[in-house]
Amino acid sequence: MNEKEKEIQSKLIVTMAYIEEFSDENHLVPPIEVSLTDASGHDWHFDYHPESDWVDMERRAPKLPVAVLLRDSEGTIVEARITTFSLPQRWMASFLQ
Repeated sequence: MNEKEKEIQSKLIVTMAYIEEFSDENHLVPPIEVSLTDASGHDWHFDYHPESDWVDMERRAPKLPVAVLLRDSEGTIVEARITTFSLPQRWMASFLQ
């Protein structure tokens, strides 16, 4: 895997971690429809389920900021933004315990 592929993979992993956090914080009921739009205007649309490790997502590194729109199976809608691809310290704490 070359450096470009590693960068893409890293940014997509962090993006999915934020989607999981937004879903958990707002008690969204899966499956969750996800719509992302990055600063370049690229869109991603896919379904997310916390028990699945796979999503059908274009392998392109999003550019910050990323607008996030989540809609759960009960119709609840959450809008959020991803403004960094750095892992928050609160996530790192759980890995270091």
